[in-house]
Amino acid sequence: MATPISLPVVLQSKPAEELSLLAFAFDRKGRLAEKAPVVKGKADFKQLDQPAREYRFLIAPQHEKTENADSLQVLLDLKAYEPVLEFDAKGNISILPVPDSYIRFWPIRKCRVKGKLIKAFTVHGVTEDKPVCRARVHICEVDKISWLLPKIPDFIIERIPDYVLEPDLPIPLPEPWPDPIGPIVLPERFNTPLRPVAGNRLFNPLAAPGATVRKQKIGSTEIKIEESKLAASISPEIKAALSTRNIGTIRKTLLENIQVFHPIFCKIPFLWPYFYRHDEIKVVYTDDFGRFDTEISYFIFGDKPDLYFWVEYFIDGVWTTVYRPGIACHTWWDYVCGTEVTLRITDPRVPWRCGNILYGSTIWIKTIGESTNVSRIRQSPTTATTAHGHVYHEQGLTDVSLDHSPNRFGGYRRPFGGVITIRVQFSFDLPSANIKYYRWSARKVKNADMTPASGGWVPLANPVAKGYAYSYLVGAVIKPDGYASYPLGPVVAGTSQNLFIIPPVEPSAIATAGQLFPWWSTGQDTFCVNFDSDAMQGDGLYELKMELFKSNGTLAVVAPSVYQMPHPDTFTPIIDAPAVNLELNGAGQAVAFKMLMRFDNNAAEGEIYKIKTDPENDGTFVDASPDCCGFVPYNSAADTNNQVRISFRAYQPHNFADFVLSVIKGTCGDTLASDTAMVIGSTAKYTRNFQSVFSHDYSPKALLGECALKIVDGAQVEGKAAFAELLHVQPLAVNGTSQVFGNINTAAAFALEPA
Repeated sequence: MATPISLPVVLQSKPAEELSLLAFAFDRKGRLAEKAPVVKGKADFKQLDQPAREYRFLIAPQHEKTENADSLQVLLDLKAYEPVLEFDAKGNISILPVPDSYIRFWPIRKCRVKGKLIKAFTVHGVTEDKPVCRARVHICEVDKISWLLPKIPDFIIERIPDYVLEPDLPIPLPEPWPDPIGPIVLPERFNTPLRPVAGNRLFNPLAAPGATVRKQKIGSTEIKIEESKLAASISPEIKAALSTRNIGTIRKTLLENIQVFHPIFCKIPFLWPYFYRHDEIKVVYTDDFGRFDTEISYFIFGDKPDLYFWVEYFIDGVWTTVYRPGIACHTWWDYVCGTEVTLRITDPRVPWRCGNILYGSTIWIKTIGESTNVSRIRQSPTTATTAHGHVYHEQGLTDVSLDHSPNRFGGYRRPFGGVITIRVQFSFDLPSANIKYYRWSARKVKNADMTPASGGWVPLANPVAKGYAYSYLVGAVIKPDGYASYPLGPVVAGTSQNLFIIPPVEPSAIATAGQLFPWWSTGQDTFCVNFDSDAMQGDGLYELKMELFKSNGTLAVVAPSVYQMPHPDTFTPIIDAPAVNLELNGAGQAVAFKMLMRFDNNAAEGEIYKIKTDPENDGTFVDASPDCCGFVPYNSAADTNNQVRISFRAYQPHNFADFVLSVIKGTCGDTLASDTAMVIGSTAKYTRNFQSVFSHDYSPKALLGECALKIVDGAQVEGKAAFAELLHVQPLAVNGTSQVFGNINTAAAFALEPA
C-alpha cells in the first residue's frame, strides 16, 4: 500500500535566479521508485510503498537530462544532491539545507555552438579541404574538475608530482592504446604527438617538440628521455606546492591551475578516467556545406562550458563512428559561445559527398571510383612511352597515384581492373521529359597486346540503386536512422532496354509515406554504373559510352555542352567534354559521351632466388649452398671477379608492375645493390631476361665494403657479413579508388664468408 512521504527541501542561500527542482526516490536496489517536483519547499511522494528510511533521495535542478534520468549514477554525475535524512520522535523527516557548493552549479545557461566538419580529400593528386555534409555530430559537456577532484582517490593524486617534478619518469603504456577512441585524428588544441620510446612500451609524458634529449637506463635498457618545455613552463610556486607531497595542497593547486595541467595530463593516459568525464547534451547534423549551428543548455559549473565533439557518418546503411579522439587532448576548454569550431576528420571511409547543385541540363562525369579523374585517362591512340628500353602504349591508362598505392615513376602507366564504378553528377533540371534515362555500353577495340580487336556493343546492365537516409516517427519522437534505396535500373522504356533512371536532385520526390526529411547518402553524386571488368571479353582496350534517352525511350541527341568533365589539373572548375570524348552527329550534336579504358586483371609475381657463385672463376654459376641456410663462400684470392650473383623475379603478364629491391648489410642499415623500376625491362643495375628474371653479378669486395678485411691480433682476417634481400612488387591496376591486387613482399637472407 502506498505511503505518502513529504520531503522538505531547504536551500542554504537563496539563488540569484529562480530554480525549478526535482526530487527522486531510489530503492535499495538502485531502482527509481518515484520522482516529484519541489513545490513550496517540499516534494510530495505519493506512490512509495516502504518507509522513508528504505529509500535514497536525491535533489536536482529540473532539466531535460534530469527529467530523463533513471539511475543514481546519472543523477550523481549531473551533480544531484543526496541529503541525509533525520527523523524526530513522530517520524517526521528533516534534512540540512542544500549546500551552496551545489546551488552555485545548478543554474542553467544557453549557449550558441557553431562549427564545421572538414576533411582533406585527394582526387587524382589534387588535395583540398572539403566539407563533410550530413554527418552526425555529438556535442558533449566535460565535467568540471572542481566537481571531479574531490572524488579522485588519494593514490592517484599523490602520483601527480612525480610526473611533473620528475618528467624523466617513464609510464607503462596501457594495452590497448586508449586514445583516441575510433579512427586516429590530429588534435586541434594540443598538437604534441604521443611518441613511444625505442625498445620499450614506455614514453615520457612531457615530451614535446624541441625538448632537450638525454639518456637514462631502465634495467638493462637505455632509452632516450626528453625534458619537456611544458614541464619547464610550470611556475616555481606550483612546483613548490607539489613538492609538499600534501594531498590537500596538491588538490588545491590542481583546482586553481588546471589549465596549466591539461596539456601535461593529455600525455598521461592513466589519469584520463579520473580527470575527464563527459555527458552528451545534444546531437546535430551537418548541412550540405558541412556546417552545424545549434543552441545548448548547460549547468554553469563554472563560467563557460567545456565541450567535446565526436562524429558519426552514415556508411553502408549504418551510423559509424569516424571521429572520436580522446577527451583529454581534444576538449574545447572554456568554450566561448558562438565561436566556430573546426573538426577535421581523417577517416578514409568518409567520401566527398558535398557539392554544389548543377543548374540547367548538365551531366558531370567525374571519376572512376572515388579518386580517378576521368580527364586523366589517356585517349590519344598515338602516345607511346619508352621505359627501360621498351615501348608501351599509354592509351586507356591513367596516371593516378593513390593513398597506399603510389605511382612511383609518374606518367600514364596504370590500367584498370576489378569492379568498376563511374561517378557522375546530374544537374538540377534532370530528369526531364527530354532526358530521363541513361545507358552505358562497352566494346572491345584492342587486345591486351594492343593489336586490333572487333567486338559489338554490350550494355553494362548490372542493377544500380541509390541509397538515401530518412527520419521517421515513433510515437511523438522523430528517429533519424531510416535507410532505403531507390533502384535506378535496368528498366525498359518503349523499345529500349537496359536503361537506368536519372535520380532527382532530392529524394523527397521518390520517398514513400512516413519517410521524413530524406537525403541521398551519396549527396549529389551517383555511382551510375558498376561492372566487373574481369568478366568482359578478356583484357585489353575498351570503349565505353553513355547515351541519354527521352521519357518514351527514344535516343536523346543533345548539345555537346551537356556533357561536362573535371578540369584535368585542378578537378574544378568543370569543363566541356573535349571532342575526343564525344560522339557527334553530322549536325554537331552529341549522340553519346565516350572514353577509352584499358583493363588488365592480372596479379603480379615476385620471388627471390638463391645466391649463386662462380667458384672456379670460369663463368659457371651454381647455387652457393645446397641447403637453405644462406651461407655463401667466396674465393678471396680472386676478389676482383664478379663471383656473387643476386637474382630475383618480378613479373606481371603485361608489365604493369613496379619492383623495389633492397639489399641491406649487417645491422647498421647500409643499403647496397638496390634498385627500383618498372618490370618491363632491364635497369641500370639488373639485367632482365625473357622470363622477367633480373640478375647482376657482384664482387665480394663490393658487397662487403667496410667488412671486407679486419685486423685481429695484428693479423689480417678475411671479411664476412650478413645480408637481407627485400623484394616488393607492386601491381599497377586500379579500380579508381584503390589498387586491385595486393603487393608482393618477400625476403631472403645470406651471409658472405671466405671459402
